Amino acid sequence: MPYAPQAQGLAVDPIRGILYAAAGPIPPYALYAIDEDTATVSATTISMPTQSNGLAVDPIGGRVYVPNEGFIINETTSPYAAATVTVVDEHTNEITATIPSGYRTFAVAFDPLNQTLYAVNEGYTTASANGLGITGPTPASLAVIDTVSNKVTDTIPLTPFATDVGVDSVRRKVYVSEGGGVVAVFSVGAPRHWIDYKKSLDKCDDKH
Repeated sequence: MPYAPQAQGLAVDPIRGILYAAAGPIPPYALYAIDEDTATVSATTISMPTQSNGLAVDPIGGRVYVPNEGFIINETTSPYAAATVTVVDEHTNEITATIPSGYRTFAVAFDPLNQTLYAVNEGYTTASANGLGITGPTPASLAVIDTVSNKVTDTIPLTPFATDVGVDSVRRKVYVSEGGGVVAVFSVGAPRHWIDYKKSLDKCDDKH
């Protein structure tokens, strides 16, 4: 399925049959939408500010969440910047929001029952920040984002080198891979959107 430069991150919308691929690690940074049935790029390429890794899709809401790491290859000055999460509307293939998320946002995970996005930030050590125009260190963290308001509602400190995150909506657990072979486990509140989400799934099933 050739389509673009090296894929840094992949996510699938099973309802629409679309595979999303974030291209990198060198420019041009972009998000590609690929039709699963035809294996062809099915939408306009969407430009991203920096390289991206672990994507997430909300198939019911029709949104793609793209973490922009803030690390730019081949920049001669200050190649690091604050990271963001880009929100893309699947219906229009347009960017609808840009959410400041921390430093070096490696991956995101979406909790549909709580309408919450979790963004894991590797951060920078003092050594890596020196000479890069960053006041370091910036600690690793987990940003908790309300996807209704697109606002960060909490930031949880992590140990250095956190790089991935997963969420179990039913058991209300968030898992984060940290440095040293550690997986941190966090509990989240009771699902607040279960009924609405279940109704949405039922409507999708009715269409098939």
